Amino acid sequence: MKNLTHKIQIHVVVSLLSLFLVTHCCRGSKSDSSNIVLIEVSYFKGQIERPEPLPCGGIASIKSNIIKDTVLTDKQELNEIEHQISMIRELKVDSTIYSCDVRIQCKLNLKNGKSIKVCIGKFNCLIKDFKRMTQNDTLVYLIKKYSGYYNYFPKEELMYFEELKQFGLPKDYIDLSRKKSIDSPLLPADRSVQQ
Repeated sequence: MKNLTHKIQIHVVVSLLSLFLVTHCCRGSKSDSSNIVLIEVSYFKGQIERPEPLPCGGIASIKSNIIKDTVLTDKQELNEIEHQISMIRELKVDSTIYSCDVRIQCKLNLKNGKSIKVCIGKFNCLIKDFKRMTQNDTLVYLIKKYSGYYNYFPKEELMYFEELKQFGLPKDYIDLSRKKSIDSPLLPADRSVQQ
């Protein structure tokens, strides 16, 4: 009788453990855990000099072929970017967000229907929802890499990008800077959408 009770207990424990593993695994893996559904990225193609700094959100008002829109939807990429965004903090500085001179702006669309706006300036300054944030070269690198931003600069200019000194040039880098046509080919995985 004791032996039978012991077998039943083991069977119950194994069944509960199996049930826990099945339900826990079916909820979604880490690659599915991002609160971000997609990221819309707009940026200047290549080196652009402007007479005055461009504020966060200003890229949308410019109607020119120097704008590139890209939509990021890869779950792993979204997770990586979301993790880096969770690490940035508001920077208490006297300078305004307008001195950041924005080159890239991102709209992060969340599962709950809300969105977050993140802008990256000329010297990697960060703005999140119109607040100046601490610098995060990993976040800057991920957004630039996944959006294809680096492809619009010749290799010799990329040596001046601070984050590339740490991470190196992306393996899928293609020099599109010398292309004259605004009908350039789509980036890898057809993530690019012309405006």
